Amino acid sequence: MDIDTILEKWELAKQKKANTEKECEKYKGAVERYMNKKGTDSVSSKYYTVTRRSNTRQQLSKQRVPPDIWERYANRITYTSYHIKKK
Repeated sequence: MDIDTILEKWELAKQKKANTEKECEKYKGAVERYMNKKGTDSVSSKYYTVTRRSNTRQQLSKQRVPPDIWERYANRITYTSYHIKKK
C-alpha cells in the first residue's frame, strides 16, 4: 500500500470517527435530558444500564511540588461521565 492510499484511508477514518463522535454526543445528550427529567443518575432498559457520575480531578503542571503549593494552586476540574454496559 502506498503512502497516498494510507493517508487517504486515515483521513476517511478520521472523518468517520468525527461523525460517530457527534452521533454518540447526540444520544448521550438525549440520555442526559431523560435523566434530568426523571431526577435520576441511573437508567435501565431491557438490555442496557447507564449510570452518570460526577468526577473531580486536580492537576498542576509541575511535578513534585510541596503540598501547600499544591493546595493553593491546583485546579479542580469536575466533569460528568456516563458509563453504559450491556446486561
